[in-house]
Amino acid sequence: MKLNQITILEKIQSVLSSGKAVSVHELSKKTGLHYLTVKRYIKLIQTMKKMPEIEIIKSNSTTLVRMGNGKEVFGR
Repeated sequence: MKLNQITILEKIQSVLSSGKAVSVHELSKKTGLHYLTVKRYIKLIQTMKKMPEIEIIKSNSTTLVRMGNGKEVFGR
């Protein structure tokens, strides 16, 4: 069964929330996720931590997203 990205992140967060350091292999075992999936998501989390805060602005017909520095990233 394929899990969505939010579920994967929640599983990883659940294990890491204890504050105890674990190996990627142990994290994989505790979450039930494939080793490579855990490795990819850890890389994603590291990348996201380097980004400035992202602001989401919703109006009636559109959603705008911008970084904390005020520069618009994309809108829909």
